[in-house]
Amino acid sequence: MQATTPQQKYEGSATLASGEWLNFTQLAEWIRTSYTIDARPQRFRDPQGNEVTVTNWISLLTETAEHLIRVGSLTEKDCPVPVGEMSNKSLIHVEPVNPNGQKFRASKRLSTGLWLNAQNGGGNRVALLCTRLVEHCTSDLMQFHIQLSQAVEINALSGARGQKGRLLQTPEASSISPPTDSGKWLSLVQLTEWAKLEYSLDAKPWHLRDPHGNELAVSSWSGLLTEMAEWFIGKGLLTKDRCPVAVGMRDRGNPYLIHIEPVQPNRQNFRQAKRLSNGLWLNTQQGGGNRVVKLLVPMVQRLGENPERFMVQLSQ
Repeated sequence: MQATTPQQKYEGSATLASGEWLNFTQLAEWIRTSYTIDARPQRFRDPQGNEVTVTNWISLLTETAEHLIRVGSLTEKDCPVPVGEMSNKSLIHVEPVNPNGQKFRASKRLSTGLWLNAQNGGGNRVALLCTRLVEHCTSDLMQFHIQLSQAVEINALSGARGQKGRLLQTPEASSISPPTDSGKWLSLVQLTEWAKLEYSLDAKPWHLRDPHGNELAVSSWSGLLTEMAEWFIGKGLLTKDRCPVAVGMRDRGNPYLIHIEPVQPNRQNFRQAKRLSNGLWLNTQQGGGNRVVKLLVPMVQRLGENPERFMVQLSQ
C-alpha cells in the first residue's frame, strides 16, 4: 500500500521496501497520511539494538511496553498511561479499569503486573498508540524501529539524521482539551486527532461553522459530510471538473467520496448515494463517526481549503 501524502504539509516522499527499517517518527507520519494500514510489523528493534519478532500491531505495542518496563521508563508511578489527551480510557494501568470505571475490553498483563488495554481498534490506532506510549515515557521516537511486511511510502524528510524524533502534530492538535461540554468547538484538524484515539464516537455534531463564521445545524456525521460538500458547491469549488473526489480506500477499489455518477472505479455502486444540489453524487455510506471524521480533512484539502478554518460543535 502507498500512503497519500497531503501536498500542503509534505514536500517529498520516499518508498521503503519491505525489510527496511522504519523509525517511530516515520511510523507516526505514515499513520497520519494513510487512510488504512494493510502492512503488518514483522520485527521490532529497541534503542539498544535488540530485535524481536512481532506478528501484529498489538504484539508491537506489547513489546514496546515491555522494553520501557525493562529500562525503568514505565512503572506504577507512570500510571495511568492515557490513550490520549481527549480520551477517558487508559492504555496501561495498575489494574485493567478505565477512569470511568469500565473494565478493559481485552486486557493483557505485562511482566511487572501492569495491565495493557489491548482492545484499541485497527492498525492505524494501535500503531499511533505505540508512538504515543514512547513519548509518554519521554523516550526518543527515532531510537525505536520496526520492519514492515510490505513497502510503504513516507515523507522523505522525516527521520533526518540529527533530528530528534517526536510525534508529528499541528500546534492546535497538540493542545487539545477534552470536549467536556456541548458548547465545545473543534477544528476539523482537532476533531480528526480526537477520532484517531477514540474506539467509537458517541458524541454527535451539532453545528458546523464555515471559514466566514456562518453556522449551520447538523444532526449526524453523514449530515455534516453533506453540508461540507454543499458548502464547497456554493463556493464554486466542487464541480464536475473536480471529480472524482477520491479520499477513500484505493487499495480496496472504492476511493470515491464524490463523483459525477454513484459508481466506484471497481464498478460497484455507492452503497448509499445522495444527490447533491449540483447533480454530483456523495457516498454517504462511510460507517461510524470515526470513519466519516477521517474523511473530512482530506476532502477539504483535496478541494483546496484549510481544514483548520472549519469548526464543529459537539453534542457532548
